Amino acid sequence: MSSASKPVESETPAQPDVPNKSTIPTWQGEIKPRLLTNQEVSRRIFIGWSRTVPHSILMEAFARFGRYSYIDNNKGNGNHCYLVFESPDSVQAMIHCAHKRKGGLYFDFFYDGKLEHIQVIPWYCQDLYYSNPKVQSVDRSKTAFNTVFIGAIHALLTASAIAEIFEETFGTVAYADLRCDGNSYPIGCGSVTFADTESCRKAVAMGSVDVVTSKFGRRITIDPFVRACPCSVPNCSQLGKVFCKDCFNYFCLGCFQPHPLYHVGVDVLSFRKR
Repeated sequence: MSSASKPVESETPAQPDVPNKSTIPTWQGEIKPRLLTNQEVSRRIFIGWSRTVPHSILMEAFARFGRYSYIDNNKGNGNHCYLVFESPDSVQAMIHCAHKRKGGLYFDFFYDGKLEHIQVIPWYCQDLYYSNPKVQSVDRSKTAFNTVFIGAIHALLTASAIAEIFEETFGTVAYADLRCDGNSYPIGCGSVTFADTESCRKAVAMGSVDVVTSKFGRRITIDPFVRACPCSVPNCSQLGKVFCKDCFNYFCLGCFQPHPLYHVGVDVLSFRKR
């Protein structure tokens, strides 16, 4: 090439260097036992049993702990349900009467001439949140954009367990929290805030992580935690309603169409309130 020649600029923009989505990371191990510093429990409690026990029998077995409502998502065909007591003191009383066995809590009673072992899984409110003591002094507003939204969370995973899994898989976690219902019981989704943007981008690029333990296996989904932000294009005052998962910028609809990555099949999430 002569000194007068100029290199021809490619019309196709270079692709971002992101991990291969076809290789979903796997975290394998055991969930560490919780260290309870607060005994506050949700009024909602999981109940499981080895074989079908009539609703009337359950009512009789648990009525002595207090008034409660019965939630059965299996329409009477499953072997588990939820009880929502009117007072958390009722849940504490049930825990006190339960027996520890095989790493869990069980409530024993006789039915049809046989001893039934009903599993009781309470939810402790402290497990909804986790703050990494090593990075807790960091201004949370500065890490707000290093947050991912996670879903399909198994009921046995606490916020601290989620933080451990994501830190070992993607990078340092600053905060983790689980969304809950009106009874402070987790609903299967939440968020993780990383201490740095690189870890957050790695998690978003992967899109999920497989969790394998001796008790369960679950694929946790990962999405960017999109929020209301102005368009990232200079001199544009419009609301950024589109988020680009590759460059991590927000665009209004007008500015996004000529965006260099627009024509190469980049995943995009329209703004939605979490």
